[in-house]
Amino acid sequence: MIRNVGRLDRFIRLAIGVLLLAILYTEVISISSDEGMLLGAFAAVMLFTGLTNWCPVYRVLGLSTNQVA
Repeated sequence: MIRNVGRLDRFIRLAIGVLLLAILYTEVISISSDEGMLLGAFAAVMLFTGLTNWCPVYRVLGLSTNQVA
């Protein structure tokens, strides 16, 4: 996998993922509801792309926020 997620993009994705998990953990939105499951899936995607520095959507679109030194 070629990294296509930059440093700021990565930080934002990780922050969003953690925030969404916190919302689900505190049961502001029930995890068993449709909205909760959608939020959980979105949080998982944000955490995955933030941790791996790779976004499949960026890959398909030919985008990259990663600055190659």
